Amino acid sequence: MYLTEARIDRMVRLAADYALNAVEKAAADKTLSVDVGYTVLKVGLERAIGSSPRWLIDAAGGEKGITERLFRAFRFDESVTDANTLTPLLRDLRVDLAARG
Repeated sequence: MYLTEARIDRMVRLAADYALNAVEKAAADKTLSVDVGYTVLKVGLERAIGSSPRWLIDAAGGEKGITERLFRAFRFDESVTDANTLTPLLRDLRVDLAARG
């Protein structure tokens, strides 16, 4: 169990680092605003899913679990809330997953 948690933490950390480097106006040394928060979370989630084996994604709680872990991994300013960033991404994720069948 410890090794699985370590792999999950590594996956989230690498996805977060990737997102910070890939999204314009995002940087590791500054807090993120609501303007880039959604995009950073989405890019991080896509990276985690695209570069991780299914067993690791499932162990992390699926796409929803990874998204929630990423939300906690970033430093957001006071404009970012669950309601304006995390919830819309989870809603869009459900729609995307349903469309894939």
